[in-house]
Amino acid sequence: MNENDISLGKCYLARFSKVEMPVRLERNDPKGGWIARSLTHGRRVRIRDATQLLGVYDNNALRTIAASTTPNRRSGIVEPATLSCAQTQEEPAAPRRVVVTIIRPEPASKKIVLVRLTLLDAARRVLSETKKAMTTREIVKTATEKEYWTTDASTPWATLHAALSREIREKGDASRFVKAGRGKFALRQTE
Repeated sequence: MNENDISLGKCYLARFSKVEMPVRLERNDPKGGWIARSLTHGRRVRIRDATQLLGVYDNNALRTIAASTTPNRRSGIVEPATLSCAQTQEEPAAPRRVVVTIIRPEPASKKIVLVRLTLLDAARRVLSETKKAMTTREIVKTATEKEYWTTDASTPWATLHAALSREIREKGDASRFVKAGRGKFALRQTE
């Protein structure tokens, strides 16, 4: 197609890589070519040169396209595109924009999130507060009463005893806990 035959506001069949689609030329592009609006999905497209334009659409073909067109969610057109004969011949239609305001409800109340401690951290906290050696049953009972730690297990004191013994065995002098007697644990004294 010759560049002298191309005018703004007219509708053309344009080729974009492997796809052909009807477009309406809206304005000249400062980089060269034109900015057009796709009549199939409503988005703006760039026509680089006249070789992309394959032919002019007549009014009957435009009415067929306009009847089957639904706008894309990104197009900014509120209702399905309807083209009148006056719009297709001389004047390009002004693009319609939609402003969407998202109103998020305020939270009913701000929740206070309590950070639950691990079993060993809860034991360290209980032993640091009491400052005496305790059995694992006493540690678990105090930790659950003060809500440092909760569980549904049937024998949490046995789990705590195994965890304390493992830390003392694996870390040695770097362990946070020491064995203070038969079945009792205390915090390691640091200088």
